[in-house]
Amino acid sequence: MPNTAFTPQANDKLFDPLTGQVTEIGRILLRNLSRAVGDLAPIDAPYWVSRSNGVLAAEQNLGALASGYLKIATAFGIATPSSVATIPLADVATLSAGIYTPTLFNVANLSASTAFSCQYLRVGSSVTVSGRVDVDPVAGATLTTLGISLPIASALANANECAGSGVTPTIAGQCAAVFGDVANGRASLQWTSADVTNQPMYFSFTYRVI
Repeated sequence: MPNTAFTPQANDKLFDPLTGQVTEIGRILLRNLSRAVGDLAPIDAPYWVSRSNGVLAAEQNLGALASGYLKIATAFGIATPSSVATIPLADVATLSAGIYTPTLFNVANLSASTAFSCQYLRVGSSVTVSGRVDVDPVAGATLTTLGISLPIASALANANECAGSGVTPTIAGQCAAVFGDVANGRASLQWTSADVTNQPMYFSFTYRVI
């Protein structure tokens, strides 16, 4: 019986460069590797496979899933397949969307304001909000401020951690800035009033959840 125990060298050729065939050294090496599968790669370890493999004892056959996603428990290094078509919100803690009606605060130069339902989308630590409020300034050409509550609470540390804009479509040139109200943990809609009648203002802003 030929001696098949050897140590591969860097210049050993597994394939003949002229014919493309496996060399004798290559056949010995591949045969030895096939015999050592149980030692180098345990058959009872968890493997992801695209089709069923009868040799493996703890395979996860992704090819059997019509659709789905992988839920990974990073603390344990375990990935579990799920065949549900839609990822449950419980498994996506930082991805959510919803509708809320904000609480409004007439901070400066406002006799009245009205809140409407707004929509928001959270991705990771960022939340984007858009919607409408009706505002009724007391005096014209005056700095006016409306406080808007956040759909997801945030301990804002700086005004720039919440930013956006708003506009009144019925009053030419009446635009507003949105920034963070650090002291009260909400958004501030601020503009210089160009009219003293009750008017709608549409806005959008993004802020960080801190």
